[in-house]
Amino acid sequence: MLSATKNTGGKKELTAFVNNVLDYLYNDVTKFDHSILFDKKIYTYDTLYDLMEEYHYQGDKLFEVVFKDSVQKALEEAVNKDSTQEEPINTPEEEYADTEVESMEEPNE
Repeated sequence: MLSATKNTGGKKELTAFVNNVLDYLYNDVTKFDHSILFDKKIYTYDTLYDLMEEYHYQGDKLFEVVFKDSVQKALEEAVNKDSTQEEPINTPEEEYADTEVESMEEPNE
């Protein structure tokens, strides 16, 4: 975790956390189009809640059922990404603020 202290929460706290995160994603992030993140069979929050209860608010199985395939794949890739592998810092296609850019203004005389 990003916390300086060890996570001492139990199952009750984990359940509350999962519930809050999925509630936020469903009711706020995807308020107008739930299909952005959620599987097509999740058509109401009650459906989502029932699945959370069925899967006991934890595990990959809950996420496989709740999120659509592309989101599930992105989550898996993020988790499986080798943290020791360094990504290139700069790419040739990027333009940087410190790159000299030709001014379109006329020089002061």
